[in-house]
Amino acid sequence: MLLVDHELKERIKNDGLLQDIQENNIFNIGYDLICDGFSRQPNDQADFYKLLPGESVFVRSKETLQLPTDLCAHVCLRNSRIRQGLSLEAPVYQPGHKTRVFFRITNISSSEITLYSGEGIASIFFELLHAQPDKPYNGTYQGEFNYTGMGQYAPQYVSQMKQVEDRLADLKSMEKSVYGNVVTLMTIFIGIFSLVNLNLTAAHSATWSMAELLMYNLCIIGGIFTLAGLIRVLVPPLHHKSLSGWYWLAPVLCFGVSLILSLL
Repeated sequence: MLLVDHELKERIKNDGLLQDIQENNIFNIGYDLICDGFSRQPNDQADFYKLLPGESVFVRSKETLQLPTDLCAHVCLRNSRIRQGLSLEAPVYQPGHKTRVFFRITNISSSEITLYSGEGIASIFFELLHAQPDKPYNGTYQGEFNYTGMGQYAPQYVSQMKQVEDRLADLKSMEKSVYGNVVTLMTIFIGIFSLVNLNLTAAHSATWSMAELLMYNLCIIGGIFTLAGLIRVLVPPLHHKSLSGWYWLAPVLCFGVSLILSLL
């Protein structure tokens, strides 16, 4: 059961449920929170924030919360902000939790949205429990009046995030590898086409000597080796192994023999 306006006023007065409030922000079933800063990292707070499409930021409220053991609280986005293109994520504030209210805002629109301190983005609603829990909240975010990020969970979560980043890096490397393989295959196909075209032309012409034909073929083969090697160096495969010196011996021999034949 949600507290209505007169019950909310009574709880604020008698229990200190919300502090640093503006009384005219109380409405029939809740309270409109006031923004007091924006954070992406602990101990990093700004008075305004330009939220790009797809970007998120944590919002700190001006009000502080002191929940008795017979209440929990929910934070919801205001209707006008939903229509603006914002999305909100927030925890359920548990009985016994003493904290400033924090929630995360994400811009799901296609436009940049600038948020300012002193504005209203979200509302908080208080639900009366049918019984008091045996254990009131006493977790890592108890007494959080400045944004602390992941708190004591940071080592565990950072490790998990690092694993995801490593997988993303593997995917990007795989993408480069596929691109490199495609370009290499295209180079080989072009080279084969050039060889076939050259030899067919030579077969219908009586003006080319065997030495000239061999020289042109070796130049094309050497060019294929060189381009394939450069592609492998510039766009390495997923599990990169550098080309050995023996690989470059093939194009050097091709170009070397071609040069000798041209001088004969």
